[in-house]
Amino acid sequence: MTRSCKSLNLFQQMGYNTRFINEIPTEIRQTRRLSPNIKAPDVLRMECDLISLEDLWINYAAYLQKGDSRINALKAVQSGDKVTLHHEDQPGNRSRLVIKDSKGNCLATLSKRGYAKWISKLDNIHKIVVVGVHIREREDGEGDNTGARESWSIPVFEAYSYPINVAQVNSPETHRKHAEEHL
Repeated sequence: MTRSCKSLNLFQQMGYNTRFINEIPTEIRQTRRLSPNIKAPDVLRMECDLISLEDLWINYAAYLQKGDSRINALKAVQSGDKVTLHHEDQPGNRSRLVIKDSKGNCLATLSKRGYAKWISKLDNIHKIVVVGVHIREREDGEGDNTGARESWSIPVFEAYSYPINVAQVNSPETHRKHAEEHL
């Protein structure tokens, strides 16, 4: 079962090639020209990228114990909710990226693949929004889910960011400083 948005809107700025729009069959696509009044031209440079199931540790919530506040936070999350991505140091000289709701509850942890993909983009993220919630059941997929909850929620996210310039230096320290100043 999945809770998700009912429609998808893609915009293409004249003079720029937006990914994927031309791949959508014309019979299911409505095209119209808009002349928006944009007060912040920086928004035109913004990119949108999916933090997909492949980027997430999908068993994150599988073993949470009954009464854990994160279970209720995951049940309450809805499409359109704004969330934040945080870098956290772990014991053993390791680190991870976690996604938290507005109350600071951890909703998801990125996988190793997701960490490698998103760590360099931290400083450029403008906002992250929940686009849907996948409900995973113990019997789904492969692997041993013995001891896992009967089912658990896995939110899927969209990250809005500015393109990365080669000259920019991205580090967890810079992201942490930015988050402390703006959150």
